[in-house]
Amino acid sequence: MHTNKKGHWDMLIWIDGTYGVGKSTTVNILSELLPKSSVLNSDEYFSEMMKNKKISICGGLMPQNKKSFLLLFQKIIQEKINTQDFIIIDMALTQNECKEILFEHFLFTPHLHFILTAETTMLLQRINSCSGRDTFFAQEWKDINELFLAENYRDAFVIDTTPLSPYETATKIYQIICSKGDG
Repeated sequence: MHTNKKGHWDMLIWIDGTYGVGKSTTVNILSELLPKSSVLNSDEYFSEMMKNKKISICGGLMPQNKKSFLLLFQKIIQEKINTQDFIIIDMALTQNECKEILFEHFLFTPHLHFILTAETTMLLQRINSCSGRDTFFAQEWKDINELFLAENYRDAFVIDTTPLSPYETATKIYQIICSKGDG
């Protein structure tokens, strides 16, 4: 595992997947398993930037396709590098803009990429049980997003969350991280 001058591991951990697959819940548990970690939740940063008018409503309605947000989020990730052993990024990397501005920008930073999936019936149940989110949008884009992830990130670790609890999913990710170093 790569360490920087300050003795940190400098690892980005991308937790990816379509809406409703359990990224945020898994990330919160994973951050407890990795005490020297920092969580960057793209939805929270996006909402905060929209609320504080740091980004406009024009040019994309979701974090993964709004270029102004992606460029600001890229800077936030860059600032976190060298301050934590693990930077856990909770984001659906389901658009070309997101892939190019974020994921490809950090390709040479040590990273692991996990794509969480679920069987369609389970995913639709999860989507429909969420409040305060655009469930119609999530259902409409589910297949497109799943296809984008499958075609663009062939080296990612894919974890089917259907039979797993969020804790089991986070533990599985933790075990893979540990197998890649001293974790």
